[in-house]
Amino acid sequence: MDMRGNPGGAADRRTAEDTTPLVVLWARLCAVPARCVFLPSRPDRIVDPMIRALQQLRAWTGMAVLVGIALTYQSTDTDAAVNQWLEQLVGNLMLSIMLCPFVVLAFIAAARPPNRRLYLRRAVRPLLAMLTLLATPLIMVPLSLLEKTEYENLWWFLAALSTLLFFLWLLGFAAYGGFLAVTHAFRTADIHELVPPLLTTAVTWAMVPVELTSGGYPGVPAVLQVMLLLGGPLSVTGIAWLEVRRLRRHYGLTFRGALGR
Repeated sequence: MDMRGNPGGAADRRTAEDTTPLVVLWARLCAVPARCVFLPSRPDRIVDPMIRALQQLRAWTGMAVLVGIALTYQSTDTDAAVNQWLEQLVGNLMLSIMLCPFVVLAFIAAARPPNRRLYLRRAVRPLLAMLTLLATPLIMVPLSLLEKTEYENLWWFLAALSTLLFFLWLLGFAAYGGFLAVTHAFRTADIHELVPPLLTTAVTWAMVPVELTSGGYPGVPAVLQVMLLLGGPLSVTGIAWLEVRRLRRHYGLTFRGALGR
């Protein structure tokens, strides 16, 4: 019984306390491998706290705006609005993954031969990060179908339980990994510090005609649609300009020097 005489209050608190360690363990099991796959790890790369803060602010602000628009205009049903936002987010993320290699390859091709070979070796881990995030939804689809299958004995039940646990882990891994991939531009700073601002700018502007041909944001006023279509690329370009400017002024990094020209 709690202070108000409610006997269920203490039980609810005990239930929350019992489940909290499991949630923390699940979060750690998802976060540790996601960081290994999607965080840049080149030892000699430049890590600037201000640039990292700007990247995180851009990622969280973009997600908040899209969720708000989905909840306000796209549907009166909250669950349906969130589902629409998730489908749009996943679709844009998959398209971004397919566009990223072209930008990276263009940067590497523009570099002089000594730098080109170096960047090709460094591009292995970013490429693996892209492929991992691209393959995750493909793995989740058959797992979700297997989870709904009826099982007749203990072994099938254990297989279903293992599948469910792996599915939950994969869901957390994909969610956190996707955020890290967007924030750190698929760890392309492992190639060169100037690749992430170049990559994010090119991909966001390439998404504008895709949004136009796909109908944009149905149910959203025309003025707000224009702001959403251009506001994202313009804000990303502004952050990228600040990043490039800071790298040039404080660390002496320029595109001419990166390309060996």
